[in-house]
Amino acid sequence: MSTSTKHAFSNASWLEPAKHLATSQAPAKDAGIAYYAEVPSTSEHYKMRFEAGLTPPPTAEIAEIGLKSSVYCVVARDTSTASKEAIGMARVVGDITMSLLIVDVCVLPTHQHRGIGHRIFRHLLAWVDANSPCAFLSLSADPPGMKLYEKNGFNVTPNETGMQRLGQDIENRRRFAREQRANANANAKSSAEQQSSSTA
Repeated sequence: MSTSTKHAFSNASWLEPAKHLATSQAPAKDAGIAYYAEVPSTSEHYKMRFEAGLTPPPTAEIAEIGLKSSVYCVVARDTSTASKEAIGMARVVGDITMSLLIVDVCVLPTHQHRGIGHRIFRHLLAWVDANSPCAFLSLSADPPGMKLYEKNGFNVTPNETGMQRLGQDIENRRRFAREQRANANANAKSSAEQQSSSTA
């Protein structure tokens, strides 16, 4: 099987349920959470990035192109909900054999601190180790994720400094996302206050 056939998302040869970790490594608080080797929908991707505090993509069309170009992706779903809500994800992008980058590592705030991010990451790394063992695997680490990455063998690169070049409208999108989150929080607070006063 050629490399392009084995790894290309369009071929979908790897789209099968990701196996759970061993029972000894999956505590009771993980009950009802299933992990899948699949790409989230554009709406799921937007929601998870937005609610986790990451900058969402500019349009659904751009997100769809990017998602379909994924080398591999793991999505965590809450099977206790009728829709099997997507609650966490992580993706690998790159040239498959030499250079890979881990992106979109996030879990919805309502499901954080349950080890879900760790298990998503373990599924992701297991696939990389089995299919791209010679690749240089890197990521951009935010402080909250440092412990997760260090536990899985990542180290701060000595004598190197990470650099980035932002797209033309990313600052506008970040500002818009912050405003949306602020409005959502204000609305939630107002609703809670109204409910509290009505039951008083």
